[in-house]
Amino acid sequence: MRGLSFKKALFVLAALSPLLGTAVVAAQSAGWSIGDDYTKVYTDPGTTDLNLYSVGDLNMTAQHIRMVGNDGNFEFENGNGISRFNSYVRGTATRTPIIIGGGDSQNVVGLMLDSGATQTADILQIRKNGSTGQLMTAIDANGGIRSSSTLNLSASTGINLTANHLKLVGNDGNLELQSTSGSTRLNSYVAGSTTRNSIIIGGGDTQNVTSLVVDSGSTQTADILQLDKNGSVLTAFDSQGRLRLNGITVELKVISGNLEWVATMPDGSLRYSKFSTRP
Repeated sequence: MRGLSFKKALFVLAALSPLLGTAVVAAQSAGWSIGDDYTKVYTDPGTTDLNLYSVGDLNMTAQHIRMVGNDGNFEFENGNGISRFNSYVRGTATRTPIIIGGGDSQNVVGLMLDSGATQTADILQIRKNGSTGQLMTAIDANGGIRSSSTLNLSASTGINLTANHLKLVGNDGNLELQSTSGSTRLNSYVAGSTTRNSIIIGGGDTQNVTSLVVDSGSTQTADILQLDKNGSVLTAFDSQGRLRLNGITVELKVISGNLEWVATMPDGSLRYSKFSTRP
């Protein structure tokens, strides 16, 4: 058996400490050690730090483990540049989730991630396959959310985005609204109420641009725009840009040198009306 076991070293230290008294205090400047090169309890010269050392694993087992740091700092050090924190079912290799906070009725923040005032690196990274693996999602130094591919936000009911100014940026110029009902309804409400108000597209500055363009495919045959009331189409612009009112399609044509209104009736028949020539 090589020297004292780690458990025996702790026992001996606890038993002798009342007897050593001032002798232990005097020995602090030189440091002391109980154990051997495999398991030991020791102090470094000139310090009051107590060190526990084991060549192999250091196992602590108790009904409840409490660690107290008077300055509030708990540090994990390692030799490979990253610390991995896992939870396992006792005595097995079965890993379990780690819960931070909770377990009582206290109303406190469960987890706070801090950073320096001048930090530019991410505050949080969620990766797949280790510290050098694929970056899935990150929170940058400004608190912004970043994803390496597609960032999905999902909720069983609603998602509420609230800000003084809300900006959506699509680098390819495409902003898509998807639904499972076959249509998407866009409404505007007074904040915090069910009072609906108007939606204004464009304006609000002095830029001279077209406020709204309704586009269609080159082979489209469906209407480009419809104005409905309770599901009934009142007015529409068809795939050729012609105006349709109450089922009658109206367009302007030049016929035999004359400018005429041409109306296509619901049954397909045509009606004509010439513009008179001013004398």
